[in-house]
Amino acid sequence: MDLFREVKTHAPRSFSGWALSALISHDEAHPGILRFTISASTLRRQAIFSVLAAISHDGIEAVAARLRPLIPNDRRHVSGPLALISSVLMTRRVRDIVHALYGPVEGLVGVLGRLGDKPLRPTTYSTILALLSQPEHRARAKVLRQMEDVSASAPAILLALRPPFLLPNLIDGFRSADQVTEFRAAIDLICRVVPSVTELELAKSLADLGPDGHLDRWTDRWLQKAKRFPLSPPIQDDGEFVVLRSPKAMRDAAARFQNCLETKIGFCIVGRNAYVEYRPEPSVIELIGLNAGHWLLSGIYGPRNLPVNVGTAHAIHRKITAAGILCPARVAHAKPYNAVARLMGLLDFDGLELNALEEDDHSTDGMEAMVEQVMRDFHDFEEA
Repeated sequence: MDLFREVKTHAPRSFSGWALSALISHDEAHPGILRFTISASTLRRQAIFSVLAAISHDGIEAVAARLRPLIPNDRRHVSGPLALISSVLMTRRVRDIVHALYGPVEGLVGVLGRLGDKPLRPTTYSTILALLSQPEHRARAKVLRQMEDVSASAPAILLALRPPFLLPNLIDGFRSADQVTEFRAAIDLICRVVPSVTELELAKSLADLGPDGHLDRWTDRWLQKAKRFPLSPPIQDDGEFVVLRSPKAMRDAAARFQNCLETKIGFCIVGRNAYVEYRPEPSVIELIGLNAGHWLLSGIYGPRNLPVNVGTAHAIHRKITAAGILCPARVAHAKPYNAVARLMGLLDFDGLELNALEEDDHSTDGMEAMVEQVMRDFHDFEEA
């Protein structure tokens, strides 16, 4: 039976890339296969592309040997593996082709019919076959068979996800396996900072989101339940210093200080920032995490983000450096040159609010005190 005459042709749809190059070679050996593929149904196109992918992986002789039994006895005269394969692709049922090439793989024909018109990467067809045939992927195969539309990235996404997160609404929300890597990192962090939660609970929570759920908001809601931030500076809580070690502590401090601490919780959860409360003169100390467990002093703020006085700033500085916290050069070894930096117009754009530490915390005497008094008198005269 010549199925080529019976197959209903569809509107021509172009394609390009590796599959087009491969079919050009086939068309030279068996004219008509290229035109046939351009107007074939979605299922047959994908069957053809999967055969081409198998050729690139297993070699043309191996694929031709598997498909040879599909050639009718009266056509065994077909010469060459390219012509043989092309003839089978144009004349035999898709189910027969897939069975001859891969064996009885449950759901493979159905998945091929839901892949769309464009060829996937050759390795993606191997991934689909592995998901549907290997026992360790049984849960993934079940999801793949149930998907109404299978995107080009779906097989890689399924392979990257692990139970119990093989959820259709979750898979539909991802566009690449890289996003799955980010998701898995988020799950690991949630389980670390919310130790009472299980992955099954998280999966149920994700399933309840529905198709319109926002994964970023879901992640933030769970991380806001953190009992403790994953990283903290080497500062012991005492009568003066209290490290804000959790989202609740940050929110409470934000209410007391009437500042934006609550918006910084995310930075603490991912280990980039830390905040310490100084009790003797209400202040908030901002630290930035560095490599090798080091922390850098980034800012000192009073209530409502107002500057602290010089004495408070230096008291904090002495205590915090004693705890091993690093400081920017302009409030440490480069401090003598700050005036020159201002003269040269060298401005800091790092957002550090450490101006109080640039001033000395002791009174000046002698000539410096006299100069300061003259400057104050001149300023008062100018204003009069």
